[in-house]
Amino acid sequence: MQSAKSQNVSGIMDDCKMKHQQGITIFELIMVLVIVGIFSSFAIANYGSSEIDCDNPNAKQSPLVRAKISDVMGDLGTIHMTASRFELNYRRYPDSLAEIGLDDLRDPWGNPYQYLVVFARQDVGPVRKDHNMKPVNTGIDVYSMGPDGATASPFTSIGGKDDIVMANDGDYFGPACQYQGWTQPGNP
Repeated sequence: MQSAKSQNVSGIMDDCKMKHQQGITIFELIMVLVIVGIFSSFAIANYGSSEIDCDNPNAKQSPLVRAKISDVMGDLGTIHMTASRFELNYRRYPDSLAEIGLDDLRDPWGNPYQYLVVFARQDVGPVRKDHNMKPVNTGIDVYSMGPDGATASPFTSIGGKDDIVMANDGDYFGPACQYQGWTQPGNP
């Protein structure tokens, strides 16, 4: 049989256990939500938009955008090198990405990469063009349509300016809106 003292201690322990099992108060919940909101505002300010800022060419892109652009640039380099190897072996560029086994490759926005043989087109057709309407490549055009999934031939067009492109036959990889033009050796 338990003594009165041990029953009293046992009762106090049961009360303490019940207090810890009742959950959190509304005040604690509100405090947690406020703290999460503050951290979220910092994260949004630091990581910013997932869109490419082409309206301000000097604007620093968010880390998320820079990461996606870097992924695309790596893929474009792979396509360019694979197509160049094909051209060295067969003395022609592949007709499509399927011919070199890269037709399933997708950009970070889920769109297939665009590929076009430019060689011997005499600057006509859907070749990519700079702000002076001059073709930016002489062999192949390969690019991502960017976050909007739309494109147009001129880099300065609304549909084309956010594309991630290869230009100068592989000397430039990046956003079309940041392309400065073709520079010949010896000409700044």
